[in-house]
Amino acid sequence: MEYKYKCNECGHQFNMKSYNKSCQKCNSLNIDFTINHSDKANRKKKYLLIFLLLIILVTTGYLLKDIDFGKVVGDTDEIENSSIKYTAIYHELENGNCVSFKLITEEYDTVPYNSDNHSFFNLTFANITGSDIYNLDNNKLYPCEEGVRYTWNYDTTFMSGQTLISKSRYVTPEEFESFIISENAICKEIFKITLVEDPNLDNDCRLFVYTNHPDNLIDSSQIDTIGYTYFTKGSNLIEISLTGKEGVYLKQNEFDWDSSITHMNVWARSSQYPDEYVSYINNGMKFEECFLLLSINEEDVVTNNDNSDNNSSENRSEQLKKFKEEQTLIIKNAIKDPSSNEETINSYKAIWKLNGQDITENTYMYLDMEISNGKTLSITDIQVSRKGKQVNLITIKSR
Repeated sequence: MEYKYKCNECGHQFNMKSYNKSCQKCNSLNIDFTINHSDKANRKKKYLLIFLLLIILVTTGYLLKDIDFGKVVGDTDEIENSSIKYTAIYHELENGNCVSFKLITEEYDTVPYNSDNHSFFNLTFANITGSDIYNLDNNKLYPCEEGVRYTWNYDTTFMSGQTLISKSRYVTPEEFESFIISENAICKEIFKITLVEDPNLDNDCRLFVYTNHPDNLIDSSQIDTIGYTYFTKGSNLIEISLTGKEGVYLKQNEFDWDSSITHMNVWARSSQYPDEYVSYINNGMKFEECFLLLSINEEDVVTNNDNSDNNSSENRSEQLKKFKEEQTLIIKNAIKDPSSNEETINSYKAIWKLNGQDITENTYMYLDMEISNGKTLSITDIQVSRKGKQVNLITIKSR
């Protein structure tokens, strides 16, 4: 066993407790601390490991100093960073009708302009006269004529030097060779509202607004948005308001009839130029009123003391009564011999109920079975859609 202390008087070796300052054998205070060679070796190893660790940390830090951990591996897009300073912006032409833009950093690196990453430039684009505003398409510009003016109003945090002080530059007409407007170009068009079609029963009391804008003409590419027809052939979308210049503009050409809109006050605008409005030449004219057929269960139309309202209610009731009588006669004749009138019966895309049972999927079979069993069929109820001449429910009983 190795001891940490030795008495110089009697030679006794021992391990001293923290509260004892004398030799445990002769009580002498002449005591020396003995050198423990194994402890000394351990301390040397410890110091060596600490020294090696420091060398490793310093070397690693030096190797990683140029790595940017702010970028995702494989992502080549520059991230907006105030540590990157720019000195110039310039343009390049592609195919004679496409313009791209690039930035130069203070390190003389060339960076493609990206509207998301370089939004601090506040770049805007127009034709030479400034009458036609352009937007980038996937960070490329497709002008509608030869010559482009681009301007900027940058955040100086990202600038170095004063080479961008002009804040405006031109792509001159001479730079365009054999210019042909690209199909990707969204150009300003002078257009007008050509027709506002009155609502009528044939189109479920809906009205249509037509313009002669080349991107808003009826063709095979028209799309339907939530049940409303919208004519579009390009990206320059036309927005229409039925309630005046300050009204709500919608991207559709077909609208539900609203009885509160008594007179035409139709306006249109291009989504590309929302501050330029087009009015309909016949604004101010009265709309022809349109009344949808009511269900048989809604014959008790709300009326008041106003004569015009009473007349409207009477017209609605008359339409309902007439349509109901016509359909009742057709259905009554059809159910007398279901097998012979299968096509007529199936033409009613309605819910059929026989003695309270839904027989819609095999209507004529159930009706023919009742007739074959000597039953007599009679109509007890017909319900008509509000949205035009359509029967929704046919209720029959047999006896």
